[in-house]
Order: sequence, then C-alpha cells, then structure tokens
Amino acid sequence: MQKTEGIKKIAVNPEYFEVLDACPWCGGESRNNPLWCDDQEPFKTVQCVHCGMVFGQTRLSPKGRHEYYKQYYNDIHQLQNDLVSKRDEMYKVEIKFIELYITKGKVLDVGCSGGEFLTCFNEDNWIRWGGEFGRKAVQVAQERIGPSVLHGELPELENILTEHKFDLILFRGVIEYVPYPKDYLETALRLLSPRGKIFIGSTPNRDSLCANLFRNKWNQHCPESHIFHFSPHDFKDFFYKNSLKLIGETYFYLETPYADVDKDLQLIKKAIEVRSRGEEIDFESPPFWGNLMTLMFEKQ
Repeated sequence: MQKTEGIKKIAVNPEYFEVLDACPWCGGESRNNPLWCDDQEPFKTVQCVHCGMVFGQTRLSPKGRHEYYKQYYNDIHQLQNDLVSKRDEMYKVEIKFIELYITKGKVLDVGCSGGEFLTCFNEDNWIRWGGEFGRKAVQVAQERIGPSVLHGELPELENILTEHKFDLILFRGVIEYVPYPKDYLETALRLLSPRGKIFIGSTPNRDSLCANLFRNKWNQHCPESHIFHFSPHDFKDFFYKNSLKLIGETYFYLETPYADVDKDLQLIKKAIEVRSRGEEIDFESPPFWGNLMTLMFEKQ
C-alpha cells in the first residue's frame, strides 16, 4: 500500500480524524487497550483487551475517509502497471479456489473497485453485481459490468439489493477498510441465499509471522486505510454464531506472483536478528506465507 500526497494533506486537518472510545468489533471500552505498534501521528493502533481485535483507535473520520478515497482508484489502486499485472495473476489463483466450491449463480462483489475481479466471473455462468464506495471506481466498473454496480457502502445498499438473494458474496481485500465491519457482514448474511457462500480473500492476517515480527513495518499495516487487522478466528467465530460453516481455508504464498522465496526468507532472517538485538526493524516486511487469509463459508 503506498501513501499519497493526499494523506499528507489530510494529516494536518483535525476534522479528518476521530478517536474511538470503544472497540468497533466487540463494543468493549477501549481506553486501556495497549498499543499494537508505533504509528506516525495522528494514527494510533491498539489491541482490544476484551476480544483481541487490532484496530485504529485514532483513524480517519467519515469526512477524512471521503477526502482520502476521492482519488484512491487513480492514485493507488491503478498506480503501477507491474502491481496491476501481479494482481491480475492473483485473481486467477483466487478464482480457482472459489470454483472448488461454486461455479455459477448470482455473485455480489463488495468493494468491487473498478470491477476487475468481477470480470473474472464468466457472464454465461454468473449474474454479476457489485458495490463500491469510490465514485471514480464505480464509473469504471459500470463500464465493464453494467448498471448492476452500485455506488455506496453495503449497509446503505441493502434496500436496493434486498429483493435479490446471492449465491456468492465476495469480500476480497475490503473488510479491513470499513469502519464498522460487522454491519457489512450482517448485511451480507441477510442477502445470502440458502446454501449461499461468503468468500473472505486477500485479507491481512494479524496472526501471521510477519504481522507479529514487523508490526508497524508489516507490509499490510496501513493505518490510513487498513483500520482493522483480523485473525481467522474472528471470522470463524462470527460466522459460526450465525449458522455458517467454514468449508475452505488457505494461505496463498508460493502460488502467488508476489513470492520470491530466497529474498523473502533473507528479509525474515534479517528481521529476526534485528529483533533479537532489541533493535527496531526499519524495513518493510516481504510477502510471506500467512500474511493474507483466504476463507470460504457456507450458509447451513
């Protein structure tokens, strides 16, 4: 994740930030939560003493999020051609995983960006829908997919989508971005068809080696955008309580276009040595096994 000039401008405006007094996941009071890592001010990331969730206690406010995401699609999501190419390869890996469990039906991509992932779902087999917060991304997605891509956050779109029941709902690299993720997940539950499936993909995993070794230098720690760090247990517990069963779980690394085993292992080794000396790691973590989780749940 790369920072833009926009975040530097936002950081000097106090109206663009909010401080939470409770954990947005469990509702537990958050004044005594320990720091999870050292962030650049004004961001502050803590770990909830009640449920273990890692979240931004000082984070972008609704106004700040609006300002940040105005140019997000152009500035970050489509910034570098080599990264776009690698993401396209990653889509193929994830589609193979999804097709182990479902190959046709009605699909909803939550946070679909410009519709890039949705285009991987063959329109002969899938009725494709999307929802997206960024207006520029929605325009691009509608050009690719059509008017079934809607602008707005998922809970706000429920009234429009309520007449539909989806066989597959995708949360690919999105749930860590939203300020109240349970609202999204609970909305998805109501939109799910009998035996419908929910895909959690490309989602940072706080239980990973790199997360705990590198902390603020973990390549998935971006407090301006990744405002939650989930563990697989968070999703398993939530969905189990809502009558969904885990049917697929993996942690892609070797299969991905990002893996460079020798280089990545050398950086891990170097980081362990730095930590063993009691020093601070001053370089970013590499891609590595466990960094991102991929989960599939099915409604029972």
